[in-house]
Amino acid sequence: EIKIKYEGYINRQLSEIKKLESLEKYYLPRDLNYFKIVGLTYEAQEKLTKIKPNTLGQASRIAGIS
Repeated sequence: EIKIKYEGYINRQLSEIKKLESLEKYYLPRDLNYFKIVGLTYEAQEKLTKIKPNTLGQASRIAGIS
């Protein structure tokens, strides 16, 4: 009964995990100039420039970056 009750939630979480794991496959160039990317807020540009994430997955976990 519990499995049936929570199966939808569990499947959604598993799907979200797969999406997040797939972001780790996309590497960002170390010399990427975030200030040239249209659509990023100034705050996001500053954070990304300071932190220099290696992958999209790392970038997505920075507070204020989506």
